[in-house]
Amino acid sequence: MFKAALEKNPNDTTLMTKYANFLFDLGKYSEAVEWFQKVLALQPNNLDAKTDLGTALWNAGQKDKAMAEYQSALKIDPKHMSTLHNLVIVYLEERDFSSVEKVLKQMEEIDPRYEGLEPLKKRLQELKGSK
Repeated sequence: MFKAALEKNPNDTTLMTKYANFLFDLGKYSEAVEWFQKVLALQPNNLDAKTDLGTALWNAGQKDKAMAEYQSALKIDPKHMSTLHNLVIVYLEERDFSSVEKVLKQMEEIDPRYEGLEPLKKRLQELKGSK
């Protein structure tokens, strides 16, 4: 279905993003990376695509490239909550609690009512408790 639609509209970034997310959800991270890169070739400052690319790279085991994408997105907009959120998840996975706390503080300063804050804080406390 996606391939037929993409053949008709090869530069439709919305469709490309949906396909990349579909591949990601199937666990096809390397293929998702390719499609997020195609989106970024057309929209280099698309922060959501940069963040999603970083997450796909992370899940594909390319951690350095993932961090580079997150940092690239934050250079464009240091207050991009989706990027900050995913960065916290990565730091939690790595058990880098000081970085988690730093980014959470930053997020709280940007938007203290951000809905993702409490679940991230809870996860931090759970992981710190299981050291």
